[in-house]
Amino acid sequence: MAGDRKYLHELSQRAMDLGLDGLMVESHCNPSCAMSDAKQQLTPHDLQTLLEGLVIRENTSDNTSYRDGIEALRARIDVIDEKLLELLKDRNDVSRAIGEYKRSHNVAIIQAGRWEQLLADMVERAGSMGISEDAITAIMTAIHEESVRVQNDVLEG
Repeated sequence: MAGDRKYLHELSQRAMDLGLDGLMVESHCNPSCAMSDAKQQLTPHDLQTLLEGLVIRENTSDNTSYRDGIEALRARIDVIDEKLLELLKDRNDVSRAIGEYKRSHNVAIIQAGRWEQLLADMVERAGSMGISEDAITAIMTAIHEESVRVQNDVLEG
């Protein structure tokens, strides 16, 4: 799956973190001479280093204090997610009103310059908050596409 040995530690650790039942890593005394998948094979020494470097995380079902702590954090996330849904509903209501305005004033739905400026501003603000550009771009694009859909619904009647 890795295709290249440089990804093996990250993929192996993620597999362990996901609680997968097994891990298959190819090893060869001289990986460059391996008949298959030479680029993703490790020497026995490198395999030992990989295995010793993996962190085995605690099973949450056996640790009450961990479970109690994470459940409180998850409850906070649930409240935030509920607020996000309410804000998205409010945003859709405003998008609907914008669609009605645009319909009555014969204005095109997509205003490319506004969208580009809005996205650039959000990316800059998100970066200062520690949110990645890729994440905020994906989120804002999805929100924008929903707004366009709502406005199209209004225009189509």
